[in-house]
Amino acid sequence: TPQEAILKEDMRQTLIHLAQLTTVTLVSGRGLSDVRNMVGIRGVFYAGSHGFEISGPGNLANERASEYLPVLDKAELDIEQKVRSIPGAFVERKKYSIAIHFRKTPQEYISDVEMSVNQTASDYPELRKSSGKKIFELQPGLDWNKGKAILWLMKTLGLDDPNESVPLYIGDDTTDEDAFSAIKNLGITIVVDSGQKSSASYQLKNPQEVRQFLESVIDSMRGKA
Repeated sequence: TPQEAILKEDMRQTLIHLAQLTTVTLVSGRGLSDVRNMVGIRGVFYAGSHGFEISGPGNLANERASEYLPVLDKAELDIEQKVRSIPGAFVERKKYSIAIHFRKTPQEYISDVEMSVNQTASDYPELRKSSGKKIFELQPGLDWNKGKAILWLMKTLGLDDPNESVPLYIGDDTTDEDAFSAIKNLGITIVVDSGQKSSASYQLKNPQEVRQFLESVIDSMRGKA
């Protein structure tokens, strides 16, 4: 369940050290306040709700979909009623998206979950359906995603000059594919093995390898490599 996910302390320390050397952004499908509380690192940028909520140092803030809050509220009540009787399925509301989890749902009921989500998406055409790891989501129907959010941040922070900056993006979910595509020709993209086909240029096996890789980046930036 979402509340059981944690950021291990060794990874947190790695991110703190990395943020002392370069610009770091934590991009998540979780709501902004949720991911910020989970990570708990100052001096980094956060892009929550798949990039619909962005905040960071210098009072930087960007919210893309405040006008969608009323329809999200209505759709949340709708989908909650629809999936209430489906074993293992539950709804998690984020500020700018509605997540329908089915990780604990028996295989024979997953089609019922998707049917319910499709019906709600049809009833609220202002929203769009997306999917990730054992999850469906209803999001504002805007041309906005993790990739657009990263490009916006790069431009806003003056990091969009290819002669001066090289973006590095690491992700493990299907929604990270938007970011991989956005910066594929600008920098380095790494997928953490998700068992799915990816457009990322490189792959790491698991979070432990991610931490080891970031430690090597830190050593290189400090001139130890």
